[in-house]
Amino acid sequence: MKILFIVIFVLSSQLIHSVAVDQENGYNPYKFGATTFCILQHPLLLITSIFYLGWLWGIILFLCHLFGVLNMTVSWVLDIPLLLLKNSDKFESFLKIKVTLLPFMFIILLIFTIASFFLSSFESLLVVLQNETAILVGILIGIAILSIARLVLVKTVIEKL
Repeated sequence: MKILFIVIFVLSSQLIHSVAVDQENGYNPYKFGATTFCILQHPLLLITSIFYLGWLWGIILFLCHLFGVLNMTVSWVLDIPLLLLKNSDKFESFLKIKVTLLPFMFIILLIFTIASFFLSSFESLLVVLQNETAILVGILIGIAILSIARLVLVKTVIEKL
Protein backbone atom coordinates (compact mmCIF):
# COMPACT_ATOMS: atom_id res chain seq x y z
CA MET A 1 0.00 0.00 0.00
CA LYS A 2 2.90 2.36 0.70
CA ILE A 3 4.37 1.98 -2.78
CA LEU A 4 0.91 2.25 -4.27
CA PHE A 5 0.44 5.49 -2.33
CA ILE A 6 3.62 6.94 -3.84
CA VAL A 7 2.65 5.90 -7.38
CA ILE A 8 -0.93 7.18 -7.11
CA PHE A 9 0.17 10.42 -5.45
CA VAL A 10 2.79 11.21 -8.09
CA LEU A 11 0.53 10.26 -11.02
CA SER A 12 -2.43 12.21 -9.66
CA SER A 13 -0.29 15.23 -8.86
CA GLN A 14 1.25 15.19 -12.33
CA LEU A 15 -2.13 14.81 -14.03
CA ILE A 16 -3.62 17.71 -12.07
CA HIS A 17 -0.62 19.92 -12.76
CA SER A 18 -0.52 19.00 -16.43
CA VAL A 19 -4.23 19.67 -16.97
CA ALA A 20 -3.90 22.99 -15.12
CA VAL A 21 -1.02 24.03 -17.39
CA ASP A 22 -3.06 23.03 -20.44
CA GLN A 23 -5.97 25.15 -19.17
CA GLU A 24 -3.65 28.10 -18.66
CA ASN A 25 -2.36 27.69 -22.22
CA GLY A 26 -5.89 27.83 -23.55
CA TYR A 27 -6.59 24.17 -24.20
CA ASN A 28 -9.37 22.44 -22.32
CA PRO A 29 -12.37 20.97 -24.07
CA TYR A 30 -14.15 20.32 -20.74
CA LYS A 31 -13.52 23.50 -18.76
CA PHE A 32 -16.02 22.96 -15.97
CA GLY A 33 -15.53 19.22 -15.54
CA ALA A 34 -11.72 19.29 -15.61
CA THR A 35 -11.55 22.08 -13.06
CA THR A 36 -14.06 20.32 -10.81
CA PHE A 37 -12.18 17.01 -10.85
CA CYS A 38 -8.89 18.79 -10.19
CA ILE A 39 -10.40 20.57 -7.20
CA LEU A 40 -12.01 17.36 -5.89
CA GLN A 41 -8.69 15.50 -5.94
CA HIS A 42 -6.89 17.99 -3.71
CA PRO A 43 -8.63 17.00 -0.45
CA LEU A 44 -8.09 13.32 -1.24
CA LEU A 45 -4.38 13.92 -1.83
CA LEU A 46 -4.18 15.83 1.46
CA ILE A 47 -5.99 13.09 3.38
CA THR A 48 -3.84 10.27 2.00
CA SER A 49 -0.60 12.17 2.49
CA ILE A 50 -1.49 12.90 6.11
CA PHE A 51 -2.55 9.30 6.65
CA TYR A 52 0.68 7.83 5.26
CA LEU A 53 3.15 10.44 6.50
CA GLY A 54 1.55 11.98 9.58
CA TRP A 55 0.35 15.54 10.06
CA LEU A 56 3.55 17.52 9.56
CA TRP A 57 5.14 15.59 6.68
CA GLY A 58 1.79 14.92 5.04
CA ILE A 59 0.97 18.62 4.92
CA ILE A 60 4.47 19.41 3.67
CA LEU A 61 4.13 16.82 0.87
CA PHE A 62 0.72 18.22 -0.07
CA LEU A 63 2.13 21.75 -0.17
CA CYS A 64 4.94 20.48 -2.42
CA HIS A 65 2.23 19.14 -4.73
CA LEU A 66 0.15 22.30 -4.50
CA PHE A 67 3.02 24.65 -5.32
CA GLY A 68 4.41 22.45 -8.11
CA VAL A 69 7.61 21.42 -6.33
CA LEU A 70 6.80 17.77 -6.91
CA ASN A 71 6.34 18.43 -10.61
CA MET A 72 9.57 20.42 -10.88
CA THR A 73 11.65 17.74 -9.18
CA VAL A 74 10.19 14.31 -9.90
CA SER A 75 7.10 14.03 -12.05
CA TRP A 76 8.23 16.27 -14.93
CA VAL A 77 9.57 13.07 -16.51
CA LEU A 78 5.98 12.06 -17.25
CA ASP A 79 5.61 15.10 -19.54
CA ILE A 80 8.39 13.96 -21.91
CA PRO A 81 5.95 12.18 -24.29
CA LEU A 82 4.06 15.45 -24.61
CA LEU A 83 7.26 17.24 -25.63
CA LEU A 84 7.92 14.60 -28.29
CA LEU A 85 4.40 15.02 -29.69
CA LYS A 86 4.47 18.83 -29.64
CA ASN A 87 4.63 19.25 -33.42
CA SER A 88 2.67 16.10 -34.21
CA ASP A 89 -0.95 15.75 -35.28
CA LYS A 90 -1.49 13.46 -32.25
CA PHE A 91 -0.73 16.30 -29.82
CA GLU A 92 -4.33 17.44 -29.41
CA SER A 93 -5.65 13.89 -28.93
CA PHE A 94 -3.01 13.34 -26.22
CA LEU A 95 -4.19 16.49 -24.44
CA LYS A 96 -7.78 15.25 -24.62
CA ILE A 97 -6.74 11.88 -23.17
CA LYS A 98 -5.19 13.64 -20.16
CA VAL A 99 -8.41 15.51 -19.46
CA THR A 100 -10.53 12.37 -19.80
CA LEU A 101 -8.26 10.56 -17.31
CA LEU A 102 -9.25 12.97 -14.52
CA PRO A 103 -12.52 11.25 -13.50
CA PHE A 104 -10.83 7.84 -13.51
CA MET A 105 -7.95 9.14 -11.40
CA PHE A 106 -10.47 10.66 -9.00
CA ILE A 107 -12.28 7.32 -8.62
CA ILE A 108 -8.99 5.45 -8.13
CA LEU A 109 -7.83 8.00 -5.56
CA LEU A 110 -11.18 7.87 -3.73
CA ILE A 111 -11.14 4.06 -3.56
CA PHE A 112 -7.50 4.07 -2.48
CA THR A 113 -8.17 6.65 0.25
CA ILE A 114 -11.07 4.67 1.69
CA ALA A 115 -9.18 1.37 1.44
CA SER A 116 -6.17 2.87 3.21
CA PHE A 117 -8.17 3.34 6.39
CA PHE A 118 -8.87 -0.40 6.50
CA LEU A 119 -5.69 -1.90 5.05
CA SER A 120 -2.87 0.29 6.36
CA SER A 121 -1.82 1.88 9.61
CA PHE A 122 -1.45 5.60 10.30
CA GLU A 123 2.02 6.98 9.43
CA SER A 124 3.03 3.65 7.88
CA LEU A 125 5.28 5.16 5.20
CA LEU A 126 6.86 7.53 7.71
CA VAL A 127 7.78 4.59 9.96
CA VAL A 128 9.42 2.79 7.03
CA LEU A 129 11.38 5.90 6.03
CA GLN A 130 12.54 6.45 9.63
CA ASN A 131 13.66 2.84 10.06
CA GLU A 132 15.27 2.40 6.63
CA THR A 133 17.58 5.36 6.12
CA ALA A 134 19.02 3.77 2.95
CA ILE A 135 15.61 4.10 1.27
CA LEU A 136 15.38 7.75 2.30
CA VAL A 137 18.90 8.49 1.05
CA GLY A 138 18.11 6.73 -2.24
CA ILE A 139 14.96 8.79 -2.68
CA LEU A 140 16.83 12.03 -2.00
CA ILE A 141 19.60 11.10 -4.45
CA GLY A 142 16.98 10.20 -7.08
CA ILE A 143 15.23 13.54 -6.58
CA ALA A 144 18.54 15.38 -6.87
CA ILE A 145 19.44 13.55 -10.09
CA LEU A 146 16.03 14.22 -11.62
CA SER A 147 16.20 17.89 -10.63
CA ILE A 148 19.62 18.32 -12.21
CA ALA A 149 18.44 16.51 -15.35
CA ARG A 150 15.47 18.89 -15.58
CA LEU A 151 17.71 21.93 -15.24
CA VAL A 152 20.00 20.64 -17.98
CA LEU A 153 17.03 19.83 -20.24
CA VAL A 154 15.42 23.22 -19.69
CA LYS A 155 18.70 25.01 -20.33
CA THR A 156 19.30 23.13 -23.60
CA VAL A 157 15.73 23.73 -24.77
CA ILE A 158 15.91 27.45 -23.96
CA GLU A 159 19.24 27.79 -25.78
CA LYS A 160 17.73 26.22 -28.89
CA LEU A 161 14.86 28.71 -28.87
